[in-house]
Amino acid sequence: MPEREVQTPIVPDKFSCLRQSSRARLRQINAAFGIVSAVDTKDASSRRYKRAGAAAAISLFLILLSAACSKEADIGQGHEREIPTATLISEILQPEILKVTPTAAKRQEALPASSTSGLEVPEGTRVIWSSCASDGTCYPFNFYWPPTNETVMLSGEPQLKVQHEFCHAHQHWSINGGEPLEPSDYDLESWYVTSEGQSFSTAVAGLSWPWSHSLQNGLEDFAWTCAYWYLDPSFLKEVSPERYEWAAENLE
Repeated sequence: MPEREVQTPIVPDKFSCLRQSSRARLRQINAAFGIVSAVDTKDASSRRYKRAGAAAAISLFLILLSAACSKEADIGQGHEREIPTATLISEILQPEILKVTPTAAKRQEALPASSTSGLEVPEGTRVIWSSCASDGTCYPFNFYWPPTNETVMLSGEPQLKVQHEFCHAHQHWSINGGEPLEPSDYDLESWYVTSEGQSFSTAVAGLSWPWSHSLQNGLEDFAWTCAYWYLDPSFLKEVSPERYEWAAENLE
């Protein structure tokens, strides 16, 4: 039975590409080195020719390898439609957190009324423009931090992402009115068993996922739905009429 070929990764390491290159290419390279090895080495002149030939063969080898890898790297590179304001990393934290002493200055803001349009959030919810919450919890991305009721935002983030974090704050409010949570629930998982969480989960069951660059779970789905409902409802209606209808019935 013929040996099954292993597919080369889309963006391979150069030496990984060498290991998986075609037998024909390897034969060509070996032949080049064989020709160089056949040169007579009896005198200094021949040795110089051999060294020059070896250098040329190595250069040819590297050029062939680079071209092959570049060609393989281009194969299969599709382009999906990107949601303009989607995020690359989930905004919801896991219970395992990083504790450091904040060094960057923070700018705190009271919760702007225009940001939530009546959306209930825990009392005292505020924005911190930094990578760290006030208790020293830091992450290199935006997050809502239940112990301090803070939406921690990296500098320059758009209003839509601020609203996204307020929608996570609203999930905290939905769980227990914004009261302190157990550390095991800092990721807001208990939102799923609230009446709001169950209603939303039922409404979106079986629907395609419209947010292409965020962790695919109900917590994130709700936060993006909520954010677009307040700041760009026409876009929400375009990408998911079902989510738009749910928001119209359940969000103020």
